[in-house]
Amino acid sequence: MTGCDFHGLGPFADNLTNAMRGKLALRLTKACAAAPEARPAAIALGRVAEPARRAEALALLNAMPSLPRRFVISRYAALSKLSKE
Repeated sequence: MTGCDFHGLGPFADNLTNAMRGKLALRLTKACAAAPEARPAAIALGRVAEPARRAEALALLNAMPSLPRRFVISRYAALSKLSKE
């Protein structure tokens, strides 16, 4: 691990309703669309309400090389900021 971890991002939090988790997962899926390495994780995020799929997406995202991982995290942050404006 090189400092960028997806565990703290919204879709992976334990205390969310499925509706809120789905909204955050959609945002992360959009961020993943910009990195081809993240495509399998984006597919797993399609059923983020299922704990096994959520764990699979998290493992896939954390296993990506450092550069695409950082890119997806920064893109997710930018999308989060845009949604608050």
